[in-house]
Amino acid sequence: MAMLMPPADQAKFAYIEDGILVFLLVLSLIGVAITGFSPEKSYEYWLVMTGVYGLAAFVMTWLHFKRGLAFSLKNRLIEQSIHWLSVALVVGALFWLLYTNELNPQSTSIVILLVLALSALLDGLRVGWRFSVLGGYLGLSSLIVVTYKDSFMWISILLALAVIGGAVLWRWWQYRMAQDVGV
Repeated sequence: MAMLMPPADQAKFAYIEDGILVFLLVLSLIGVAITGFSPEKSYEYWLVMTGVYGLAAFVMTWLHFKRGLAFSLKNRLIEQSIHWLSVALVVGALFWLLYTNELNPQSTSIVILLVLALSALLDGLRVGWRFSVLGGYLGLSSLIVVTYKDSFMWISILLALAVIGGAVLWRWWQYRMAQDVGV
């Protein structure tokens, strides 16, 4: 694929994507806290986050198009719409299961978290590794919440910091490699 912009501009857009990852991780950490402390309130938060993740995926798709990493913006946005509307339908079905007492609030919040984890992880195949990392974080966080009930928050914070630190190290390594090549 041909690059549409110079490497300096490519890097600027990559930093924006990094910022989106950090923003979504912070919002996810808030959701993990709500899930752990008040599961009956968290499924509403995760429903809103479904829309936020979808919106972030649209932005990432647009950034990829601007960077020359996607050929057809229209097709990619249609894919994103189908993906995130499907996720919203599944989350709505989980609400129905909660409403009909097939699931309890605790189970519902964890299952929604896992649905979002899988959705973000798979969407990362289209919009980049940052979404896959977010999905991995959500999946691990769901396991942490149910396994470490007394200390889940500290573990989730440390995991989020490790993910952010890893992203910073990745960006630094890419910068160093570009300097060595003379880009």
